[in-house]
Amino acid sequence: MPNSEDFRKTIGSSSAVHFAAGTVDLAAEKLRGLPAAFDKIKAEAPGKVESFRENDLPKLRERGRTLAEQGAETAREYASKARETYAELAERGRGPVEEWARGTEKEHGETEDGEPKVVVERVEQVTVTTVPDDASSLTGDGPDAAGDSADKGPKGS
Repeated sequence: MPNSEDFRKTIGSSSAVHFAAGTVDLAAEKLRGLPAAFDKIKAEAPGKVESFRENDLPKLRERGRTLAEQGAETAREYASKARETYAELAERGRGPVEEWARGTEKEHGETEDGEPKVVVERVEQVTVTTVPDDASSLTGDGPDAAGDSADKGPKGS
């Protein structure tokens, strides 16, 4: 049975133990310096806040105004482009609507100007009223899936 000296030698030569001890030692060192860092921040804070108000805040406000103006200009440009596109498409659609309203389409699938006629037909709605008890056969997971029936034999055996 190992004695305490063997145990001490084994633990003392383990790099994992050395790593853990080094981590704890570094954390303790950093924590000892924490109160001094807080005192330094507390002493410098009023001056930094005042400096920020005097120097940086006006710059940030001006930058914000500039970005807002740029955003508004971009929005105006996109709105203008949208109005132009809307007007172009409305003008393009005027002719086909007028032709449809006059009923000038030919019977053989073409309009008067030779364009193909588009016919939309209504499809009868289909309703499923029964679902199989073993719906897994629909997904390929059940016993009817390929390869399963050959391996397991008939049901119930």
